[in-house]
Amino acid sequence: MFMIKDCEEGDSSRYIPITSANDGDWKDLHEQATADIVVAHSWFRSLSGLDYASGFNAERILHEYEIALNTVILAEQAELIDPLRALMGQVFGEDCSSLAVVNRPPTRSKPLYMKVWEARRADGLDYDPEDERQQLFVAQITKYAMRNID
Repeated sequence: MFMIKDCEEGDSSRYIPITSANDGDWKDLHEQATADIVVAHSWFRSLSGLDYASGFNAERILHEYEIALNTVILAEQAELIDPLRALMGQVFGEDCSSLAVVNRPPTRSKPLYMKVWEARRADGLDYDPEDERQQLFVAQITKYAMRNID
């Protein structure tokens, strides 16, 4: 829709609708452009927040995340963090070799029979197999069991 306004003669605004029944109308072109952008940037559709025709699938998201992490994300993070470590070492006079990016998957897919400390280990988090609270099973701390662990 276009709005034409002639300011010299007062307010004679009018709307002129543009209809298109062609295959190349705006909505289809927009969807195609979005899909092409994802492909052109070698990214993953499930990680870009775009809908899949088949719906949400946690396993597909985790699989694509692992591929993206190992092929793209870790290399880019190393390229950015190495100069930051050096700069912070010079500015603060501290050893910044332990500075790291913590990558966490966008969704979790842990078996309910896994213990909390095992799940934390699998996610790269701090864990203590001797901690009494971490001896619980994942099933015991889900929203259905109404218990939580900090």
